[in-house]
Amino acid sequence: MNLDDPNKIAVSSSDSTIIPSDNKNVLAILEIRDKSITEFNGMSIDNFYNSIITSVGDLRYTNSNSLNLQDRIVQGIQVYFDTISGVN
Repeated sequence: MNLDDPNKIAVSSSDSTIIPSDNKNVLAILEIRDKSITEFNGMSIDNFYNSIITSVGDLRYTNSNSLNLQDRIVQGIQVYFDTISGVN
């Protein structure tokens, strides 16, 4: 399939050389976007994609916070060791 040229995408389910384009292929694709899919826990493709993006964002935020906390703990331990070893 060549997606560089929109004129070459089959949007009709009929032979457009005989019958004018009915756009049934495009309509069927658009219908799939909002259809519940069992494998996606009953979510539509659109909702499933959005849930993945949200999950990735949440994980990134959580991991970033964990890394910042770990950095502060390491800095605190370093300050403690420097204090008890007499280093200024």
